Amino acid sequence: MTTSCSLAKMLSLSTLLLVAMHVLTGCGGEETKSATRVVAKVGSEDITVRMLDAVLSKKQGVLAGSADGLRRQVLDELIDQQLAIEQATKQKLDRSPEVVLAIELAQRDVVAQAYRDQMVRILPDPTDAEARKYYVEHPELFSNRRIYKLEEAVITSPDAPVAKLREMAAARRSAEDFRVFLAKQNARFVTSTDTLAAEQISMDVLPVLHTLKDGEIAVVEDSQAVRVLRVISSRQEPLDQRAALPGIRSFLAHQRATDMLKRDISQLRDAAKIEYLGEFAATSSPNVGAGDKRP
Repeated sequence: MTTSCSLAKMLSLSTLLLVAMHVLTGCGGEETKSATRVVAKVGSEDITVRMLDAVLSKKQGVLAGSADGLRRQVLDELIDQQLAIEQATKQKLDRSPEVVLAIELAQRDVVAQAYRDQMVRILPDPTDAEARKYYVEHPELFSNRRIYKLEEAVITSPDAPVAKLREMAAARRSAEDFRVFLAKQNARFVTSTDTLAAEQISMDVLPVLHTLKDGEIAVVEDSQAVRVLRVISSRQEPLDQRAALPGIRSFLAHQRATDMLKRDISQLRDAAKIEYLGEFAATSSPNVGAGDKRP
């Protein structure tokens, strides 16, 4: 069977995820259906409040129970999706290798995310004491928060003369001196100017910037590039503790969940039997975990 290239337009990712949700909840069938209010029917297929609220909850900044106009818009989107699904099924597009694979991948993602969500739910919420401690430990974000106007030169040359650049920064050489030096070195670099609040700057960079006065330069290196950052100007805009605490608690909760999931997956990988094959076999060593009975 020939597969149409326009298939992706007909079945959006959100549609595939809805299909995956049907697959995952199918075993609870009649009981779930009888307990769920139907808000529309497309032929013999029901669209339920549960489906409507699930899609609404995925929209950024929108909660289930939002304004009727938005709920009606989402409901119409679900109706359109169901119509597209029916046509795709009639044309047997749902059996094409691309769609079968896409549904399988979507289902894998939904199931894996369900596990992650379950793990995160058991974590205790950050306390006010923890949030206050973070506030005190990071004055660059709060009590001494600044808005920075920055000039940045990003050097992508693999042999960037980092040591010399740091020496020039320590000697408080001018931005023009840096440009002339980089040009003489035939270094590949691009410059830009931007105004950023402290919380918009990477925590790998912010502590360095926080130590600089207006006009001073720092050199920051990461795995992708070397950055020469000059503080053109800055102004103090502190954030008091009371206003900051809700955001800090949310950040700490996210950070705690991220760290816990990384540890959990690392432990699962250590315990599993994982073997790289094919083109990956030559560059990867097999992970022989607790589940491997080989000597």
